[in-house]
Amino acid sequence: MGLAAALGYMALLGLASPFLELQDPVHGFIGLIILLVGIRIAWQITAAKMPEITGPFQNSPAA
Repeated sequence: MGLAAALGYMALLGLASPFLELQDPVHGFIGLIILLVGIRIAWQITAAKMPEITGPFQNSPAA
């Protein structure tokens, strides 16, 4: 097995691991809930904020 094939296999195994843990229903379900809550919190933290537009302003000379 080459290096690329080994890395691909490990990546596939890493992506499938939360679902492979469902073989033990109680621990697997709790693990999936924790994973989903973490993803939701990360999504909210990194969400784009809408800019607040406070203009246009009048351009007047200083008194």
